[in-house]
Amino acid sequence: MKKYILLGMSFVVFSIFGIMNTEVKAEQMTLTSSGETVIYNKFGQEVKPETLFVQPRGTTSPTTLKWLRFGSNYHSNPFSGTGTRYSGYIFGINNTNKAKLTFSLGGFACFVTDRPDPASVVNIYNMPLSGSPYTLETASYFYFAVDNPICGQTYSIIPL
Repeated sequence: MKKYILLGMSFVVFSIFGIMNTEVKAEQMTLTSSGETVIYNKFGQEVKPETLFVQPRGTTSPTTLKWLRFGSNYHSNPFSGTGTRYSGYIFGINNTNKAKLTFSLGGFACFVTDRPDPASVVNIYNMPLSGSPYTLETASYFYFAVDNPICGQTYSIIPL
């Protein structure tokens, strides 16, 4: 199993190797030809995925799919508590492949999945508050998590 994960991660790393040091302005952002997920911080710098290591968490990952359309938006309920806390939904975006992600009080991890199943994680992105707002480009599904949230911490999603 570890060989397959390592092989898969090697493929992803080598397939994006050519764009690793490219700075992209907001008006230049387009979904890559391979359909992979790309996230940019407020400075236009690409956020690289973390090493894929999925482990059991203290709370339940979301299982309900919520579709967001161009022109709509979603603002999370405030997070609180200790341990890992997850978004209430797995999100998909319709009629566009871009969304603006804005965080309040703290950053989040973004889990990208290839289907609306929290166990089907393809990439994990660490997105600190200092890089907010982020621009997400994806044809996949995604959800959020935070470890030991700051009381009142929220996120907003606006399809672009």
